[in-house]
Amino acid sequence: MRHEEGETAGPADSSEVLASDDLKQVVERVERLLIDRVMRRVKGNQSKGARTLYFSRGALIDKLKEYQVPDYRFLRRKRK
Repeated sequence: MRHEEGETAGPADSSEVLASDDLKQVVERVERLLIDRVMRRVKGNQSKGARTLYFSRGALIDKLKEYQVPDYRFLRRKRK
């Protein structure tokens, strides 16, 4: 799941996330959405993201790879 700058991640509303009766699938979708949202908000700063999500930085890095969350560090770059 690759995202371009300005593209939103995930479904338009929570009903799409909760459409499945498979708890594992729902938990993974919610986790992916939250991680993506937090990483966008902290502009890709893994340490801040891990603290916000109450994960270790190593666990967050594993989740970023597992869910293929984009690298939002580009949001920190100054624009000319």
